[in-house]
Amino acid sequence: MKNYATGVPNMPRYAFRIDEICESDQVAPTVTTGRGDWIPSVQHGANNSVPHNVGSQNVSYRWWVFDGTQIRESPVKPPNTQPYQTYSVFYNGGFGFWVLKDDATNPRREAAWQPLCFEHNLQDGSSYLCDSAQHRTVACRKHGQHWLQMLLPDIHYRGVPFVHSQALGGGLKGDLALFLALVALAAEPTQLPNVLPRICVNGTWQQQLGVGVSDGWLSKRGVVVYVHTYPPWTSADLRRYERSYTYFR
Repeated sequence: MKNYATGVPNMPRYAFRIDEICESDQVAPTVTTGRGDWIPSVQHGANNSVPHNVGSQNVSYRWWVFDGTQIRESPVKPPNTQPYQTYSVFYNGGFGFWVLKDDATNPRREAAWQPLCFEHNLQDGSSYLCDSAQHRTVACRKHGQHWLQMLLPDIHYRGVPFVHSQALGGGLKGDLALFLALVALAAEPTQLPNVLPRICVNGTWQQQLGVGVSDGWLSKRGVVVYVHTYPPWTSADLRRYERSYTYFR
């Protein structure tokens, strides 16, 4: 990371875009797991962006910047940014989240959907959001963690043991684009443009979306999140940030 003794904020800036996506009934084949849970398609043309227009006041095609303290909308794609990470995520009622580390509207041939997973850090008891790991639940939890109910269906923490509020453990880290996707899916699509500028205050992620914000978990609703570096920060800075920073405790 940068030399923060110079006064540069200790969290890297980055730019991102969140597009609402949906499956095309005309193109997408019906695929299910062995127990009958729907699986999104990776066939080309099977998933389409939901445009931002008068009839659909969502965040699609709009750019946002995290400036080290909060999120603000950018009228255009910020200059000199470079692609860093892309995730697509669909919510499926009764199952949870399907995750693709790619753009579902234009996937690579080898792309494959995976259930949302967590790496467990045995040193600090944190859980790391990712697309491929051994665990489907968080490592542990604490009383009063409202972000659990905000971001995750209870299948990801039901039965997980509690730890003392002053003990290590219970924190959430993870791939940045995947974290932003879960934040986006927590809010109803038309409310998300108002939620994003309020969800992080002075560099602290808020544990609740705000008064009057509706649940955004709509079955087969999806988003694709594109994260770009923002100069002078680099991909290496963002990778270190993901591994060291705890979004929620």
